[in-house]
Amino acid sequence: MVSEGSHGDELRMQMEKIIGLPLGDFQKIPSAEVQTVLRSLASRMSELETVVAGLQQSQSELEESRKECVELFDFAPVGYFNLDSRGFIFNANITGCDMLGFSRAKLLNAPFLSLVEPQYHEAFRSYLKEITETGHRLSTEVELRCGDGATFHAQLQTVALYEKSNIVYRVSVADITERKRAEKALQMSEQKYRELADLLPEALFETDIQGAVTYANKKALDTFIVTPDDLRRGVNIFDYIFPGYRDFARQRFARVLQQEDFGPEEYLLQRHDGTTFAAMVHSGPIHREGNIVGIRGIAIDISQRKQAEQTLLESELRLRGTLDSMLEGCLIIDFNWRYVYANEAVARQGRFTREQFIGHTPSEVLPGIEKQEIYARMKETMEKRVPQELETQIVYPDGVKYWFDIRIEPVPEGILVLYVNKSDRKFAEQGVKTGTGPSGQATDMAG
Repeated sequence: MVSEGSHGDELRMQMEKIIGLPLGDFQKIPSAEVQTVLRSLASRMSELETVVAGLQQSQSELEESRKECVELFDFAPVGYFNLDSRGFIFNANITGCDMLGFSRAKLLNAPFLSLVEPQYHEAFRSYLKEITETGHRLSTEVELRCGDGATFHAQLQTVALYEKSNIVYRVSVADITERKRAEKALQMSEQKYRELADLLPEALFETDIQGAVTYANKKALDTFIVTPDDLRRGVNIFDYIFPGYRDFARQRFARVLQQEDFGPEEYLLQRHDGTTFAAMVHSGPIHREGNIVGIRGIAIDISQRKQAEQTLLESELRLRGTLDSMLEGCLIIDFNWRYVYANEAVARQGRFTREQFIGHTPSEVLPGIEKQEIYARMKETMEKRVPQELETQIVYPDGVKYWFDIRIEPVPEGILVLYVNKSDRKFAEQGVKTGTGPSGQATDMAG
């Protein structure tokens, strides 16, 4: 098979031979042969025209593609810079020029380092060196200076390539000023939160889902005798719960991660030195981007309150012991007008047991008492918080009357009523006998 190139060469040689003949010899060539050569030549020219047209079309498409690439390069949303092996700029897109406020002519052949703020120079040199040595695409953040002297935070993405055995750097530049501003605002907000948290009188803490402590405010560090270095080395919240409470705490922890809220609960906690203290703990899940990533809680040291409660209980027991040993009848009525205390003297001397008083109102124990002087005096002490002393006669529903010396005092629970039955003495003074009950017996006073 004769190739298209061979056919063209043969045709060219035939034409050269014909053109090189003297006129006399040319006229001797048969016209049929000349016509054949001319037809071949015409066909060949047609083929060449087709090839040329194809080449022109390809050239046009290539030019259009090149134009599109240039536009994509120039109007990309980030700045693009090509640097030679020395770090000098030999190409820059329009976005990069606009970003820096320089014309392209001003940037070409300028060292990229001249755009970098001085405090980043050493880091930028190390950055290019690492890219050259590793061949990796790497990122860094620097501050760049614009033509008007202003600066902005930029993120650089750089890759090293080889063109004709020479290394070149292709650098993309993104303005991250807004992101840095947002990060700074977030840092300031977090710092403010941390400072406020450190001023709180309660221990605040945060953990991951495994219980590793990720944050503790100053009060928490002081309370548990933990240092920031301890936190960096790793601290687990369960290590600071007294062993007897740990299983319960782990169960609660797992359920809090399931978004259950148990409110404040009492625990026995353990400091770093092994000492313990009672605390009220309340915690809830930490949500981040739709996921639960740990818990946040507060621990309030209630050891002093517990001690105060114990002291108060002991004091109350001593007081009740004193009241129970008194000869006077003693009653305490709360603000709901119900008896909350009755001493032994009341139970021994009267018709009712202590249990018949406790939880009941004066009207329930002694119907009609609200119409007697004693009730009016008790009401005045309850409302105005003033003490009262009186000698009065109390009439019981069955008509029996008894005289009492009574003292009424306001107390935190309501009012305290102390009384002594003086009926025998009163009736003796009047020369009258009571006619009921054994002589000298004190009778219950329900008001």
